[in-house]
Amino acid sequence: MENFIYWLKNQPPLYYIAGFTTIILGFFLVLVFAVNKPETFAEEELVELFSDTSISAEETFNDEAEENIRESSELVIELKGQVVHPGVYTLKEGARLGEAIIEAGGVTETADDRTINRALVLVDQMMVYIPAIGEEAFTSVDTGVNNEIQKNKVNINNADPVELTQLNGIGDSRAQSIVHYREENGRFKAIEEIKNISGIGEKIFESIKEDIVVD
Repeated sequence: MENFIYWLKNQPPLYYIAGFTTIILGFFLVLVFAVNKPETFAEEELVELFSDTSISAEETFNDEAEENIRESSELVIELKGQVVHPGVYTLKEGARLGEAIIEAGGVTETADDRTINRALVLVDQMMVYIPAIGEEAFTSVDTGVNNEIQKNKVNINNADPVELTQLNGIGDSRAQSIVHYREENGRFKAIEEIKNISGIGEKIFESIKEDIVVD
């Protein structure tokens, strides 16, 4: 220790200045770092941040689940025929035909009320046709299943002569007569009207009545 003190006393003044400067510079750097150190989240802030993120994700999931439940509890049907306001209606799942008729403003005076089953439970994508007096009862309800059946039937209001000749007992001449009848008298209102065509009697009608529609 005595040797170090002796050595230090014998050093030129420049060494003292350099050493003092180094100490001051080091102190300054420590001070600058302490003042400008990067900000960090406190533990409480981190907990709050993750808590908010978790709540936000949970709310989003709940909103989506609620929307899916709401959509699945509704059904969309189309109401046609003898109602005041035919159209597409959105109803609650399990709704009855009577509710849909009320939504459509009720039936018209020409509706055949005897064929309307107001207790019918509706299903999504169902099409319900309210018939007029004299129309066939089978046209009153047209579900997806009925649509598949009717795809194989011949619509005598729209079919061309080639399609009409696919019916039992209907040749080229009678097919042309059906088209001519439509042009002269308008659309068929019921399948029985086809018996007004010359050459189509009860026997032929009985053989084709399950294969024709008038929708």
